[in-house]
Amino acid sequence: RIPVTLPADIEPLLTLFAKKHHMSLSQSIGLFLRYGLEHVEDEYFGTLADDLDEKTTSFISHEAFWDKTLSA
Repeated sequence: RIPVTLPADIEPLLTLFAKKHHMSLSQSIGLFLRYGLEHVEDEYFGTLADDLDEKTTSFISHEAFWDKTLSA
């Protein structure tokens, strides 16, 4: 267990969320931490992908991708 001190305005919101979703306060905090970490990870990999893109990289539209995929 990791002791966490919550700001006074956040604790009641997390408590309400936990009760509404039938989970403990610890579980709800864990869920939001997971969401936060996934968001940071998405930002990191998005930046990495942007950095790897070259000026000569070409993109195809969603429609073109599915046309090629379904016709193969």
